[in-house]
Amino acid sequence: MLKSSSPMSSREVMDGALFSPRKCSPDQAGQNRSVWVRAFIRMAAVHIREQRFGDAIRTLRKGLAKGRGGRDKVLMTLIGHCYYHKGDFVNASHAYTVVCALDPKSFEERKCLAQCYVRLDNDQRAIEECRKIPMRYYFRLGMADLFATLLERGSILYSEIPESILCEPQILIAQALQRFRSGKYGDALRLMSFVPPKQMDENDHYLMAVCHYGLKRYKSALALVNQMLQSRKNGKDISTKARCLNMKCAILYQIGNETEAKEVLQTFYESLNEPDPVTWHNVVLFHAPNQPQDAMQDWLQLAEELPYPSLSNLVLFCARSMEFDRAVDILQDNKSLWEHVPQELREVVEIILSTDSDPEVAGERLGEFAEELDKIHGDIQNEQHEIWQSADWRFSNGTAFAREEAVVQYLPILMSYAKLRWDDEEFETTEMLFEASAKYCLKNKIWRTNLAHVLFAQERYEASASLYKEIWDEAKKDGILSVQAIIPANLAVSYVMTNQNKRAEEIASSLELNLKQTEEGNGVRYHLIVLYLVLGTLYCSKKRFTFGIRMNVLAYQSCKDSLDFDIWHYMKRCILAFLEELGKGTLPQLEASTAVDLLAAFLQDLQYDLRRKTVSGTTLVSEIVSDDVPSEQYAEDIDTILNEVQFLGERLYRYSLPLFMRHSLGLQVRRHNKTSASLRLTVNNELLTTPIAFHVTPPPSEDKK
Repeated sequence: MLKSSSPMSSREVMDGALFSPRKCSPDQAGQNRSVWVRAFIRMAAVHIREQRFGDAIRTLRKGLAKGRGGRDKVLMTLIGHCYYHKGDFVNASHAYTVVCALDPKSFEERKCLAQCYVRLDNDQRAIEECRKIPMRYYFRLGMADLFATLLERGSILYSEIPESILCEPQILIAQALQRFRSGKYGDALRLMSFVPPKQMDENDHYLMAVCHYGLKRYKSALALVNQMLQSRKNGKDISTKARCLNMKCAILYQIGNETEAKEVLQTFYESLNEPDPVTWHNVVLFHAPNQPQDAMQDWLQLAEELPYPSLSNLVLFCARSMEFDRAVDILQDNKSLWEHVPQELREVVEIILSTDSDPEVAGERLGEFAEELDKIHGDIQNEQHEIWQSADWRFSNGTAFAREEAVVQYLPILMSYAKLRWDDEEFETTEMLFEASAKYCLKNKIWRTNLAHVLFAQERYEASASLYKEIWDEAKKDGILSVQAIIPANLAVSYVMTNQNKRAEEIASSLELNLKQTEEGNGVRYHLIVLYLVLGTLYCSKKRFTFGIRMNVLAYQSCKDSLDFDIWHYMKRCILAFLEELGKGTLPQLEASTAVDLLAAFLQDLQYDLRRKTVSGTTLVSEIVSDDVPSEQYAEDIDTILNEVQFLGERLYRYSLPLFMRHSLGLQVRRHNKTSASLRLTVNNELLTTPIAFHVTPPPSEDKK
């Protein structure tokens, strides 16, 4: 902010502004100024025009020696300006002090002296110099910039600002920054609404966008960011463009459109020679699920430049991977950097890490958070009562937003504590934890998703179907990729188990239709694959192998070019379960023969496709595999799958012989720790824990504009 009110530029010196009667009295300008001094000033003006402030200062010093021995006001003013532009605020303050001593009514130079003290972080001296200037000159001298900087730093109070500049845009923006940093985003936006749009720069627009983002008004924030990106000035400024693009990606990430966010950020990242820390951090965030070790290494390198959220994300990522010891070691090695992470987040992370070693502490902290939420819940009810009594629906003190922030801190601890019970298969205890927090978290999507998982695990399919349906209906509005693939799969299973097969078929049909219409085919295809795998596992667990194998065939048809070891693992479990029952001879003959024919055709097609992929080494594999998976690893997986398919084909041939020969063979299904025939209904049904933060660049301080 001080830049706009800094001492005169070289252009002003060149145009002769320093020789105007406004700057010095006629006596000083004409009668008492020697020809030598005028010549030195003209030579200094040439140096200033060329930004050679050191040469200008030496020339002006010679003029002082030829003139009045250091008591010439104009020369000392010019020397102060040159020192200021050089960044030597100590010498600049000395020069301005001499000028103010020569002429106590040099209010503009006194303002420059106050600016030097601000640059030197001596705010108290700056305030003293400002008070020596009569208030009637504040508006003409543009004192609003200086007072706004002092207000933004917290050196003065709002009540201490003179009334003549109280409603100036700079003061309003400084107040908005104070409100933003204290988390009062709504108050900050109200203050910014009084600033004329023509007097806002890109930093002010960005401040408004960040406030909308903090209030979760993502559409308004996205509109402001797009407007800034379309500006020609912002398009050329790399730092501003980086801030805007990171904000846009953060918004897209929050609303669930991760694919578009990744494309936008990746394109910008590749165009940079040296990416800034924020952009690097956010790019790593997108690749973390597929490249966890590389992500951890990158976040560890970024921790020194960007402790928050690089270090906090690194620790949370370790906790999510159940590597609690590694997370504790990272905290021990980076104690000084950990202090830069916000205190609320530090407490949450430390409690999450303690759930593994000391669950009782996590339980006590969970109770403390619940009491705090009870208090906030009561405040909200009182606020609503006051609104009703006053009949003023604009009345609000932000208590509802405070509750949302408290829930954000409470929810990760609840999920971490509930996950301990979940892992011990104490589903009833887990459900009680969720019921106790219902009045705080009922509208939270993560909370409802996990409650549905708990009900599903207890085989309460009607209740789980009701919750899954609400989440699925929201997903169809916001985009199918905004939910986990397990949600439509578990919903379909719930429908099947409650004899609502048509609704389960509608889910599969909607996914297939969306796959044809949308451009995000890979994400929707993954949802479809998971749906077929879960349904196939369900039917096979109920010994309805014809339908179960048919579901596996549909899953394979959706992932022919992207079959990996994880997908094959679930297919193989269904096949092994069928072979086990076939070997025992317990299946009806019609059911067995139909399933055998279907499975034989499936294994034959699968074997043909896998052999085609392994032709000429890894030539075809390198064309099929995605960038996130090394082609060598993918080739090894394909070879392993091919060998297992051949093995299963041999066993199927032997077990499908006539019954009398089948008993004489006495073959058993080969067991492996990864190929157990015991089946579960879900592919990945773990509780969701703390979300990893996407970083948004905060608005800059006003004194750095």
